[in-house]
Amino acid sequence: MSGFGRDRRLHHHVRGLLLASRGDLAAATVAFRAAIYVPASGFTRTNYERSRVLLRLDRAREAARRTDRGARGTMDGSATYTSVPEMPELGAAAWEAAGEADAARARREIVARAWRQAEPGFLAQRGRAGPREPEPAR
Repeated sequence: MSGFGRDRRLHHHVRGLLLASRGDLAAATVAFRAAIYVPASGFTRTNYERSRVLLRLDRAREAARRTDRGARGTMDGSATYTSVPEMPELGAAAWEAAGEADAARARREIVARAWRQAEPGFLAQRGRAGPREPEPAR
């Protein structure tokens, strides 16, 4: 009954979660795409979940672009369904999987800044966000 376009598409998000949990990744990404009202200002959780599915489908570059779009929204309203570091952390993993070390490093730096003054219970997340040694050339 909501007048918001994003709310009328929410059922697609729920279907995407169900399909992803059942392992039907191709159908899940279609459902998540249908749930997105505006890429940078809809429910950021949909962008996040869609990117996770795209990574599982070995579509890392597409997943990385989606996380970048999802991270562009303002941090209010529906954009608060992911935390500040969640989207760039997933983006770092996606860019790394796509072979783009510099892009991954830039996203990890965003995550590290977000966790810099974290409470003690979040030290593990802060440790994951730190700089990584480059892999040796093959």
